[in-house]
Amino acid sequence: MQKLLQLLLIALICITTISATDCPEAKDAPFKKVMNTAFAEDYQKCPTIVHAQFFSSERPKAWMFPAKVNNLVVFQCVAIGEDPKAMPLSSELTGQFITIPKDKSDLIFDLKRGDKVKITGVTWTEKLGAMGSSSQTVYFMATGIEKETQ
Repeated sequence: MQKLLQLLLIALICITTISATDCPEAKDAPFKKVMNTAFAEDYQKCPTIVHAQFFSSERPKAWMFPAKVNNLVVFQCVAIGEDPKAMPLSSELTGQFITIPKDKSDLIFDLKRGDKVKITGVTWTEKLGAMGSSSQTVYFMATGIEKETQ
C-alpha cells in the first residue's frame, strides 16, 4: 500500500511539473482587456504581465469579497491614465481588484495613488448575486509586482 502511495505521489509530481511547463513565458497584455469579463478566461491558466496604475491598498467597504481572498492582500489598480469608478450604491471610488499573497505584498504599502506598476499573474472570476445570475467580477491573482519608473 505504501509503495502504491509513493508511486501515485511521484506520478502527481510529474504531471504537475509537465503541466507547469505548458505555459510560455509571461507576456504583456493590456490591463483593460485582461480585466474584461469577455477575455478573463483567456488569462486564467498561464501568467501574463499587465501594466497598471495603483489606486488603493484598501478594500472597499461596500464590497463583499469571496472567502478565497481572506488570506490574501487585496489592492486596487486602474488602467494607466484612467480614473477609479464610483460604486453604484455607495458612490465609493474603486478600481479593479488585485490579490497577492501576504509574503509578496510589501511593496503595496509603499505605493502612492497614481504610481505605475508591472504585475504578473493570472485572472479568476467570481459570479455575483443570486443563483442563475450571469454577472461576474474579474480578479487578478498577482504572483509578483514591481514599481515602474515614470
